[in-house]
Amino acid sequence: MPANIHVTKRIKYETIFKCKEYFSVRKMCKVLGVRESGMYPERVEKINPKTNSKEIDNTEGIIFHSDRGSQYRSKGYKNMLDENKIISSMIKSGCPYDNSCVEGFFAILKKECIYRKSYATIEEIASS
Repeated sequence: MPANIHVTKRIKYETIFKCKEYFSVRKMCKVLGVRESGMYPERVEKINPKTNSKEIDNTEGIIFHSDRGSQYRSKGYKNMLDENKIISSMIKSGCPYDNSCVEGFFAILKKECIYRKSYATIEEIASS
């Protein structure tokens, strides 16, 4: 894969996770019946009451569902969840159906929004 294509894809994925205006995670969470924190890892930092108490007052009992990626299995990440009384939930190995609603959403998002255009900068994506 040429380097410029790799950079373009990286920029596209970064924007999906950072730019709320690009698509509505909140609406999708309501449809799926899941918490926004389960959609992408950056949300965990925002629900930490020590950093932003206005977002969620009490994190006890929140279930954070993720895949088995190394970032979710790290000791620091697990400690952060434990400190905030957030329950960690991971998909079973080799079971893609465990998180099929979210996986299906991102598959459609990629096909309809990401793969149709190429962007040079994050600003271009945010403005489209």
